[in-house]
Amino acid sequence: MNLDERDDSVTEEIGRDDIRGANTTSDDALNPHIPQFIAKAPWYINQQESSLEHQRLRADEAKIDLDSGIKKGVLGVVHVKYRKGACTNCGSMTHQARDCLERPRKVGAKWNNLDICPDEIIPEIRKTTNLDEKRDRWRGFRPEDYKPIIEQFEAVEELARQKRAKKVEESLSNNKNNPEDKNEELDEKDELKLGDFDETTFGASSDKTRTNVRNLRIREDTAKYLRNLDLNSAFYDPKSRSMREDPFHKSSNIGNTYRGDNAIRNSGEVSKILLMEAFAYNKHKQGESIHLQALPTRSEMLYKSSILNKDNDNLKKLEEISRKYERNNQSSISKLELTERPTTVGDLSSMNTKTTKKFVSSIYVEDEYISNHTQVWGSYYDLEAKKWGFRCCKQTCRFSKCTNI
Repeated sequence: MNLDERDDSVTEEIGRDDIRGANTTSDDALNPHIPQFIAKAPWYINQQESSLEHQRLRADEAKIDLDSGIKKGVLGVVHVKYRKGACTNCGSMTHQARDCLERPRKVGAKWNNLDICPDEIIPEIRKTTNLDEKRDRWRGFRPEDYKPIIEQFEAVEELARQKRAKKVEESLSNNKNNPEDKNEELDEKDELKLGDFDETTFGASSDKTRTNVRNLRIREDTAKYLRNLDLNSAFYDPKSRSMREDPFHKSSNIGNTYRGDNAIRNSGEVSKILLMEAFAYNKHKQGESIHLQALPTRSEMLYKSSILNKDNDNLKKLEEISRKYERNNQSSISKLELTERPTTVGDLSSMNTKTTKKFVSSIYVEDEYISNHTQVWGSYYDLEAKKWGFRCCKQTCRFSKCTNI
């Protein structure tokens, strides 16, 4: 062996010793899979062994047996005298006075040595317990504790079976004695079934029966999609079984009462609800705190009061107009078609009655031409300026002179 080969073997042994010192555990087990920058301890830690001992798989540790249960609520030996460090209230060594669940005594067990409570057995929690052992909900379960409940249910089932067997025996004995009564009972049962058909199907509340009833249809009924076979007619949705539009909106609907699902949906008091929603929306935009779904009673009261106020305003306006044009007695004058007054029938153009209609004159002066105008004031309306004027010169100032001369 020359000098170079000897130097190489020495360096290999030194490197192997370094790796063994860094990667070995307390059991002197070499782990070549851990790199040196992880296994080697830093220079500022005075540590000769590996610091990865907590990551080793310990096969020699004993696992918890499945049959080993946790003793809860089991009491230990009862002592006669108070022990130092025990609970001052009850005398137990397993807890302090602040954690005591006994009723607070006027004189504790520390001072009178009376009725000292036994120590509770606290289950040991090992440091090596893994997560599954800590969270095992069935640990300590004993199946024999559930056995009395099973026996109780079995006894109830046995009594029910005996009762059914006794009832069958009685019915068989009665049928042998009276065969005619059996036929009558069968007929009565059939009649009851026929009579209760409506209640068991249409009056049922279960979802399964409702689905079956939904598929039923009388013979005279016509399906929605068969009312109009035109491809350009209303669309039929087979999933929801609805045809919202009118299938006959492009053709005559003589003899057909079906107008689509929307006609049924918008019938009744739907229009009233829509008007209330529009009223609540407009009021909310104006700044009032009103909402139809959140405050339905208040919304309805405000809606009714607004309709009443609107009707009162219309009546007031009608009274003012009738008072202004002196037509208070116009409502008392009966119409010609509602009277029995005789008329002279001739040509349609020459039909006249015994009474001639009197035209009521306005309180304003009519046919008055001012400021050299040839048309009266109000005969022209300017759409852009939104003002009334004269038609002759199209001026909107009332007291201006006519320029169309």
